[in-house]
Amino acid sequence: MSCELDPLPTDIFKELLSDLLPFITNMCSASLSEGLLSTSQRSAIITPRLKKVGADPSDALSTSFKSYIHVENRLSTTCVEQNGLLPESQFAYYRRGHSTETAVVKIVSDFLLATDRREVTLLSLFDMSAAFDMVDHDILIQRLHHSFGFRDVVLAWIRSFITARTQRVRVGDQYSSYASVFYGVPQGSILGPVLFLSYTADVLVIAGRYGVSAHHSYADDTQLYIHSCTDSCSMMFRHFTACINEMGSWMSSIRLKLNSEETQFTCLGSRYQLAKVDTTVFIFNNLHINILSVVTCLGVEIKSIRN
Repeated sequence: MSCELDPLPTDIFKELLSDLLPFITNMCSASLSEGLLSTSQRSAIITPRLKKVGADPSDALSTSFKSYIHVENRLSTTCVEQNGLLPESQFAYYRRGHSTETAVVKIVSDFLLATDRREVTLLSLFDMSAAFDMVDHDILIQRLHHSFGFRDVVLAWIRSFITARTQRVRVGDQYSSYASVFYGVPQGSILGPVLFLSYTADVLVIAGRYGVSAHHSYADDTQLYIHSCTDSCSMMFRHFTACINEMGSWMSSIRLKLNSEETQFTCLGSRYQLAKVDTTVFIFNNLHINILSVVTCLGVEIKSIRN
């Protein structure tokens, strides 16, 4: 699919790839060695769409821009993986053995094993409002430098990638004027999710501090769950609530918002064990939380059977 910002249609680009490849290689090499992404590659056209089936696809990123990002993403993720900088519980399509399918299978497997131990599982599925659009560039750069060791030309290139960006909106044949983008990482790019995971890595650190060792993160979707025998459920709920509330406060400190109204909670286990659980004691953000019988985890419905 071509973007109108491309100087050359994608089908022609592919047809002439063998001839163009030396020039593309030189452009990417020059960009990385100088730590600078061309200004022409920092503009986008956004086609608004609802998150529903049948919505129009976005046509925001040019082919040449994707070429730059693919090269940088390979370099960055290789560095991060080789040095063990991302937790094993952070899943992403670019990490081998860390797909959405793997994450869902792990959650279901842990829940079934807990059921065999006659335990119940409290599962929460976080929702963050406009997460990718709210990333603070200065905070992200600081985290990449201090927590992940990025510096010099690499850090300069990433700063160039996320800053001084412009975009305009297209609706039908009508266009808005170009506007500067001061926050967020580009959606639709390969590197965007990598940067977002780096930005929010401390979510899993906070979970571990509260003993919630069962946690997974995929882009802006985060799942936390904890197992307990029925006699300790009230204590488990209070402990879990304290963990989530601290996460909410930490997210606010980095300009993210935990959407408590859209965050889902469910309790899983056998019918016999669930019948012993009093879920009315579970309070989140000073609100009594409804424990749902059906939740959606990374596109997969998980049902709690209580009757």
